Amino acid sequence: MQRETQAKFIVFEGIDGSGSSTQAELLYQHFQRQKIPAVLSPEPSNGIIGNLVRETLRQRLRFTTDPVQLNRQLAYLFAGDRHDHLYNEIDGVFKQLAAGI
Repeated sequence: MQRETQAKFIVFEGIDGSGSSTQAELLYQHFQRQKIPAVLSPEPSNGIIGNLVRETLRQRLRFTTDPVQLNRQLAYLFAGDRHDHLYNEIDGVFKQLAAGI
């Protein structure tokens, strides 16, 4: 009898340059070798809001020159990107997990 397994959502958190992306990639490669279905999904995401985050961090897009306001706006963008990344009805992480990917 084959056991049903529940999909897992694994997150590596860390500041830029801390190695979280490297660790996520290594785990993803391990899953691939073991024939375990997996999705590697970075944040900021490749979605519209994620692109706004990246452009703001690269200083190619500025909403304000006030650093306090900029940090607050970035926090809202990051939160919006995380929500879109997880719940997007087309390609959100939870949609993929529900599909068994």
